[in-house]
Amino acid sequence: MIFDVLISNVLPLYGLILLGYIIGKYADLDVEPIATIMLYAILPVVMFGATATMDFTLEYSLPPLIIASISVIASITIYHGSGFFWGNNDKRKNLIGLMGVSSNATYFGIPIALAIAGQEWLSLYMIMVMPLFIFDCTLGYYYGVRGHFNVRDSLVRVAKLPIIYGALLGIVINLLGFELSTVMLDYWERFTGTTIILGMMLIGAGLSKMEGFRFDTQFFIGIAILRYILWPCLGILWVLADLHYLHILPDTAHLFIILICACPLAANTVAYATKLDLHPALTSCMVLITTILALAFIPFMLWLREILF
Repeated sequence: MIFDVLISNVLPLYGLILLGYIIGKYADLDVEPIATIMLYAILPVVMFGATATMDFTLEYSLPPLIIASISVIASITIYHGSGFFWGNNDKRKNLIGLMGVSSNATYFGIPIALAIAGQEWLSLYMIMVMPLFIFDCTLGYYYGVRGHFNVRDSLVRVAKLPIIYGALLGIVINLLGFELSTVMLDYWERFTGTTIILGMMLIGAGLSKMEGFRFDTQFFIGIAILRYILWPCLGILWVLADLHYLHILPDTAHLFIILICACPLAANTVAYATKLDLHPALTSCMVLITTILALAFIPFMLWLREILF
């Protein structure tokens, strides 16, 4: 069943990647303005709607903190570890740090979460992936801009991202008890759909600019360590800690932790890498590869969960 859900969810995404590649290859597409629109117009609205409609409860406070800790530990480890091997002046260090904070737990994860847990658990899943949205535009973006600027200037540039203020505004509205109107919800859903379409097409457009591109084996090894060792192992350790010591989380939360840790690289990374001029073609290539491998890795991790737990 999980494989069927993956196929039905992934095939349209591959079609969008292909469409982006064709347009980028034959229409002389300039990718950077599209990435700018994504970062400064579309994503802030998506983040605003997500935080404004989120159901924040004390019961669900630990699971997002767990995902946040996995994101921080994995990204810091791969960022500094890659600097040790590649050197601190190698911008691949900044790129892999940017990639390390998040996963594509939305486009991929939501249909799978619905299929294996049901609609009644969707609010928990959305709360759990919220830290990935936040770290993507803060910690991840900071890693990226550090390839060009010092610490102070990097923090200033992170603070200028509209997506942060979209999230904060949504949280304020949520806590004050205001509900979004039907029209606002309708447009939020449209912006969310636009994010998926443009995000996947940017991958294809980035791949179309790969003239003279050489596959970076070292970087792929780093990505493999990040996505297939660091994230899954941290997720498994948290589940084991709860099963044997904490005894706080429901079994569905354990399932969601494993699922989120098994998802591929976030598609939004392509927009950030393009805007920051951090090897956008290499970024598109890595996102595509992990997207393909997710067809096997997600079912494997869910099977491993059944064996271990």
